[in-house]
Amino acid sequence: MIVVSRTIMGQFADDGLVLGLGTISAIHWFLTPRSEQEVADAIHSGQLLAEDVERLIKLKALYRRADETCDRYYGIYQKNVLYYDQIFGNGQAVLDSFSEYSFYLVGAGGIGNFMGYALATHPIAKLFITDFDTVEESNLNRQFLFTVDDLGRPKAELLSERLMKRNPNIEITYSNAGGSAKYLDKALSAETGKKFAIISADSDGLLAEITPVLVKHNTPFLNVGYLNDISVIGPLWAPGHACPLCGNTLSLVASETSSESSHMLSEINKIYSAPSAFANNAVASSMAMLDVAAFVSSHLDLVQSFDKRLGLANATWERLELPVVYKNGCKYCGC
Repeated sequence: MIVVSRTIMGQFADDGLVLGLGTISAIHWFLTPRSEQEVADAIHSGQLLAEDVERLIKLKALYRRADETCDRYYGIYQKNVLYYDQIFGNGQAVLDSFSEYSFYLVGAGGIGNFMGYALATHPIAKLFITDFDTVEESNLNRQFLFTVDDLGRPKAELLSERLMKRNPNIEITYSNAGGSAKYLDKALSAETGKKFAIISADSDGLLAEITPVLVKHNTPFLNVGYLNDISVIGPLWAPGHACPLCGNTLSLVASETSSESSHMLSEINKIYSAPSAFANNAVASSMAMLDVAAFVSSHLDLVQSFDKRLGLANATWERLELPVVYKNGCKYCGC
């Protein structure tokens, strides 16, 4: 079936009706969902032009849907359908894809709040949240699902509670164990079906510890975070693509240095405090959510973070890319 996107809106201008999309009569004709045969007949009779139909589909004014049944998603999901209509051409199909996946959220802090919030507004199969930390006052500038009344409470438990209040239809399991390889191995072993992991925790050596576990369970994953004022994601690992540790391009594994250099670096790093704010967390999470949606719905040509770390400079909106080379024999992903 071919139907009209509900996000189309026209207006009257001095020179007549303006949609910016083409023939108003063609769009109006599709307000009734039309089968491919009906469209072919209308084109054959001269009622429609084939090029107009294809152009409107390309512009996301029209889109193809598997059937003419009523909308399957409503309530908390309905606006996501409209949004994905604009990007992928069929929002209902995208949400169908989310329903096939169980998601694993490693880290319930700034990125975890945004990603947990986003995932819980999709009809996902299950959500697993793990974090070993508790809420501190300095978290409240971006961990927006927490309040001053939550200080000292475990983040994983609290995030699970808040997301369930937002969408009680989602099955959520949490652990205060953090992103340990042992916990992830157990959690992944307990589930069948499609899985995807979001890594938002920032513990040293975490990716090196858990990447082999995720690969062992054939679980695609995306690392999400920031480098000061640059929001970053990737690379998104899936079979056939580079993991974040391939070739140590991102310097995530410490290299050998002299003891004197190591001492000086340690002294310098002691004063570091991550500039974690609403903006760099929100932008990174938004970038990540679009890549997750593209991946799970099999629009792989729209995944931006395959084989690269992708950054967006918050001050200038400059797009930054650092290729990560697919490395045969990687000790972490076995690529």
